[in-house]
Amino acid sequence: MLQDIFAKKHIVWVRLMYASIIAKNSESVRMFESFESTEFKHLKWLAGTIMEEYRDFDYENATEDTVLAKTFDFDREIPAIEHDFNELIKTITDELKILSESYEKDFKYRERFASDESYFIHRIEKMQNGIGFESFDSFGATAEDIAKRYNIQNDDAAYVKETLGKLLDKEYKNVLSFFYIITHLENKKYTDPLSDLMYESISHMKYYAILMSSLGILRLPNIAPKADYMIGDLVEFLNKNIQEEIEEVTQMEQIVSKTKVDEFKKLLQFIQKQEEHHVLILQYIRRNL
Repeated sequence: MLQDIFAKKHIVWVRLMYASIIAKNSESVRMFESFESTEFKHLKWLAGTIMEEYRDFDYENATEDTVLAKTFDFDREIPAIEHDFNELIKTITDELKILSESYEKDFKYRERFASDESYFIHRIEKMQNGIGFESFDSFGATAEDIAKRYNIQNDDAAYVKETLGKLLDKEYKNVLSFFYIITHLENKKYTDPLSDLMYESISHMKYYAILMSSLGILRLPNIAPKADYMIGDLVEFLNKNIQEEIEEVTQMEQIVSKTKVDEFKKLLQFIQKQEEHHVLILQYIRRNL
């Protein structure tokens, strides 16, 4: 079913993002970023197709034996990212091969998706057989390791580690939330500004993950509860997200004042200004409904 393909593509998208974060060689980084971006487009187009089937389903004439149309979700657990980079590359390649062969003949994006993924496999294998892949040591550091590196107290280092993880989870949830509301909007008037915020949330997620990688504490985002992102009503979505964004700006001010790692502080100040702008955009949309 398309929902299963959606779940698999979501996992591949996250893996490609993390490959771009972990990779050392700039050519590898650009390649994985490009593939990640394309897989996210696939997710959007696939979600749109799922929603078309969901809206067009004839519920009135459904019987007990009828397979009901379903929407999509992101609740499937993302398998752990392999700490060995070559193993991660193999997993990505294997998953792309499975995806490229899983599309039904009557699926409208079948040729496009399969062609994209076949090319991804070709480029990955060609690079692997050529210059190969190198990665940063992105995993396994402790708070004590961070404390020694920045000459700060263990408690301050632990605070940085814990807070970065929470911010990563929050931005991942924001991506899912924006994705879900955009796909469910029947009136597309506000799709563009909401899409801008979604892509900025992806950028924020990657900024946090890149800093975590540089500190050796990279991890996957935790699964977001459905109640946090499965909101199809625009007014409810706006009210919830405006309040959350305002709370986040306040929290970030507190984090900036407490953190002892200068690079983390500068990143937070940068993202905080963008979050303040997000609040203004969401408030503008709500006023003009």
